[in-house]
Amino acid sequence: MTRNPEAVSPRDRIAYALNRMSVAGYRTIPVVDAETRPIGVVTVTDFIRWLVICSPEAVLNIRPETRSSARTRWTPARRSRRRR
Repeated sequence: MTRNPEAVSPRDRIAYALNRMSVAGYRTIPVVDAETRPIGVVTVTDFIRWLVICSPEAVLNIRPETRSSARTRWTPARRSRRRR
């Protein structure tokens, strides 16, 4: 376990937590109270669920052909491996 991990508070904006996770490459980030005691954890899955709650019609009403064509347009960044 990491000592003194970067954390967010319940008062921080969602965008801030998402930024910290994205920039640092975290999949989870702890949520701490004013005395820096852990009170929860935010995960990538939590953000996906939040997006669905905010825009259910945009996420849940995707037709299969839209989904497959979207897959060809977007690909996650791949890390290059050095060959020795």
